[in-house]
Amino acid sequence: MTLRFAHLCLPLLALSACNLITFSGGSSASPSATSESSAAADQPYAPSAASLEWFQTCSAHYGRQMKDWEPLLKESRTLIAETKSLPYYEAASKLSVQSEKLCIEGAKVSSGGLKWHNDAGVRLEVVLELARRSVERKYKTWLLSSNYRNFIADEVPFTGNDEFDRNSFCVAVQQKGLTLSNGERFAPLSGQPSGAAHWLDAAEFERFRTKQDAVLKSYQDTLTGIDELAAAPGDDGKSYAVQGDYGKVIGVKKDGTALVASLAHITVPYTCQHSGNYRFNGVEWTDCDYVDAAPVVSYKFSARFDEVPASGIKAGDTISFVGLVNGKVVFDAKKPDAKWESTTLYRIDRGKKPVFAVNTVDLCRG
Repeated sequence: MTLRFAHLCLPLLALSACNLITFSGGSSASPSATSESSAAADQPYAPSAASLEWFQTCSAHYGRQMKDWEPLLKESRTLIAETKSLPYYEAASKLSVQSEKLCIEGAKVSSGGLKWHNDAGVRLEVVLELARRSVERKYKTWLLSSNYRNFIADEVPFTGNDEFDRNSFCVAVQQKGLTLSNGERFAPLSGQPSGAAHWLDAAEFERFRTKQDAVLKSYQDTLTGIDELAAAPGDDGKSYAVQGDYGKVIGVKKDGTALVASLAHITVPYTCQHSGNYRFNGVEWTDCDYVDAAPVVSYKFSARFDEVPASGIKAGDTISFVGLVNGKVVFDAKKPDAKWESTTLYRIDRGKKPVFAVNTVDLCRG
């Protein structure tokens, strides 16, 4: 029987994006296997004493780190549960704020170089819930930056299943190693393939692999659903990529249960403020400090919102959103009748402060 082990990854479109290793009793590796597959094929399913001892040490490190992460885990999972019953805008805002908080608070927790405290693990649970809520919307909101998408292709979130999470952690350590709080390095076990679960026997490995496949499929389906929303059908039956716009609210009026905002797309050009002249290589040069000039109204348009966040929309606000223009996406929105429909807000600024924001999720800085 051939058993397959996938390095822990979260493929965005297909499982072929994963780094797959094939275990086989003497048969050749699959075409998707890496250069490590030949070593992996020889991995015994009767774990050695060295493997079991290594896993015992790794498991102890996992236990200590999970204790440090527990407050963040508990807070985040409680929030995820609470937001399931909330309207989209309220839920999306809370989840977005939590993802940013995890960058800040998670950085204070020793991660051993695995980053499961912020970008992966804990934070990924929150981000994926935000992605799920976005799928409920008819049109796509820009939630995950390409940087973050590329990063999470190599990670899985915590599941709450201690056996699976512990094995996942140690698979990552076998691949990347672990930096301890005292600065010492807990290295992968020598002689074993990178990312291999070499401490599991055949039955344990099959149980782990089955759970892993289910976890990967769940999150793959979520992210694929987001990707499918990148194209929305227009009123002519064709599909157009959903785009966005922003503008300053000139006025607001009711249209049944919906809200229609009149907006002005405003740009701020810059101008040269001369600060001195000098001569270089026989040529006269002028120093120039670029400063903002007076704001300019590029064009006016309107946008219809079937629902809005609790903050509402008021004259003077600056709002950002995604949707369709006159039933389709066109970049020639500089027409008096240009109207955005099927819109989803992702930011409202009132004065100099945001009163609502669903931030694009990117890698934690630092």
